Amino acid sequence: MVSESERPTPRHAATPADFVATMRQLKSWAGLSFRQLERRAAQAGEALPRTTVTSALSRDRVPQEHLVTAFARACGCDDDEVREWAAARRRVAVVEVAPPNPPPPEPPASVKPTRNPRRIRLLAELGVVTALIAVGVAVILDDPANEPTRQPLSMGGTPPSPPATLKVPPPTEAQLRRLPAAPAGAPTVLYVGDSLVTETSRALTYFVHRSGKAKVVSTARPRATLCDYLRPDRLSALIARTRPRLVLLQFWGHSSTGCTGGGAPGSEEYFARYHSAARQAAQQITQQSVRLGIPRPRLVWILQGPDRARPERVRRLNEDVYQTVADEYGDLVSDAGHQVSLAANVYETVRDGRYRWTAFLPCDDAERRYGLCTHPRAFGGVAQLHPDHDARQLCRSTSPIRDRCTVSSPGVIRYTTVIAQTVAESL
Repeated sequence: MVSESERPTPRHAATPADFVATMRQLKSWAGLSFRQLERRAAQAGEALPRTTVTSALSRDRVPQEHLVTAFARACGCDDDEVREWAAARRRVAVVEVAPPNPPPPEPPASVKPTRNPRRIRLLAELGVVTALIAVGVAVILDDPANEPTRQPLSMGGTPPSPPATLKVPPPTEAQLRRLPAAPAGAPTVLYVGDSLVTETSRALTYFVHRSGKAKVVSTARPRATLCDYLRPDRLSALIARTRPRLVLLQFWGHSSTGCTGGGAPGSEEYFARYHSAARQAAQQITQQSVRLGIPRPRLVWILQGPDRARPERVRRLNEDVYQTVADEYGDLVSDAGHQVSLAANVYETVRDGRYRWTAFLPCDDAERRYGLCTHPRAFGGVAQLHPDHDARQLCRSTSPIRDRCTVSSPGVIRYTTVIAQTVAESL
């Protein structure tokens, strides 16, 4: 058995944040990638999906016990140490439980009657959220395999905030229009990608500049795919011009362009070409750094949110392309998509919720505090993540799709907070 002084233990973890930080220390001590941890767990007959672990280690919430024990065992802990991790997890989880006898959530009847057709449609779509918040039962899904696992969170308690170590409040509309200046002498973060970069770049710039960690330079090509950036005058030229410390790569991967070979999104040809393009991007950046005589910037692959029509497409894109290439080249992933999926529901854990699309989620405490809870009086508070009639874009009234973002929505804020946290922790 490895001595206590060598292997990190959760013995002194007092809060969920302490516990997750110790998990990160254990992974660092073990020297294993997320893919290697997944393989080790599989050899022991346990499931430890690397995207799930990536997400768990990027948040300040206690992971589920089965994940903690599988993680500890994959990191080399023996049975006694695994039991210690499980016991510590149960002890720290109490911190996340709301106080006893909280006031009951506001019932749906408190919502004022309306004849507005959009409001009527909204209330119909909120059926899932009603089940989650007002009744406190499982998400109703057709497949019984999606039965949720209950968490020890009182329905009357205030949900925890999205992951954030930046301690920077979300921007106001005025702050998004007039962004803070970049810190003097700070390293550059290059944010590259598709239309989601256009939509999220101002919020990301706000968070990163306010943190004082870096300067953000963004470039976006709507409907672009990763291979569209492989031309010499694009990705390599951007590295030469900005000489970044980090490169954030944001590609939803739904479009087909000339360089994709016409393979339909989700086809085997599509995944093969995306994997090849991801490796070429990493190689181009490495080669250009050598030519410029600068340290190779670290790549951060943004893990995408659920695809309503093709959930398996995003799973494979995240796990088989972005995570795999990040592991191969020693780079990072940032699980921004987690925060706009059913996995971000704080009341129930939906099986495979990470790749389950949702238009609405329960508001968290920060969204309530800063006026980002779209419908604060509906079913205990509901946040709308996407514009009407658009399952992909994230909604914020200062975004380029303002005409379709008719309500205050935290979708962009949730997404960019995770990316900004990854930036802060990587510099």
